[in-house]
Amino acid sequence: MIKSFLLFASFLWLMLFLTPAQAGYKVENVANGGALTGRVIFKGEIPAQARAPITSDQRVCGRGYRKLKNLVLSSGRGVLNAVVTLEGVAGGKAFSRVVQLIDQHDCAFLPHVQLAQKGREFVILNSDPVHHNIHGYLKGRTIFNLAQPLMGKRIPVVLNRPGIIEVKCDLHPWMQAWIYVVEHPYYSATGTDGEYMIDRIPPGTYRLRVWQEAMGVMEREVTIEPGEALNIDLIYEATVE
Repeated sequence: MIKSFLLFASFLWLMLFLTPAQAGYKVENVANGGALTGRVIFKGEIPAQARAPITSDQRVCGRGYRKLKNLVLSSGRGVLNAVVTLEGVAGGKAFSRVVQLIDQHDCAFLPHVQLAQKGREFVILNSDPVHHNIHGYLKGRTIFNLAQPLMGKRIPVVLNRPGIIEVKCDLHPWMQAWIYVVEHPYYSATGTDGEYMIDRIPPGTYRLRVWQEAMGVMEREVTIEPGEALNIDLIYEATVE
């Protein structure tokens, strides 16, 4: 009886976090859509890049220290691995059908930051010849904790909660990544010079929001007129303590 209850409770837990949910966003034709482009830029004194010791599986992972990616800047001070989004879009263009995947390669998660559609299959891959463990946290709470002992192993999951998932490996503590689970496709992860682009935006007024793991969140209001192309740079100012 106790064993059956535990199995049933585990099933409910998985259904809560890893199965599709009803989506509020509606895919529809966008007439005279607008576009947003720009860069996320860092101003101020650049901090030293954080690093962590390599403490296990050194034959594969290397020795010494691994540089962390909590704040990566281009030569032009563009901020990589930031996510720019328009909040308040109820309907519009369809999601991209690109495969959603996070890889464990060279004892690092690749990519470091990515977007994932709520309710759609997301693949976790181990490309290393060592045992990994992928542990996801949403607001500090575990939503998945999966062992991957085999090279080439793929595990599909479906993420049913929007938000920013922190991903860690319990076996290699320097490994960290972020999965930004979204409910609509009006998001952009910054490129190699901090650039972003969001297109086919329904005309209207929205909150333009940028998130970066080390610098936090910035927001501003933006109005998109029919057919308008706006260029807006978003600037993080370094704080002096």
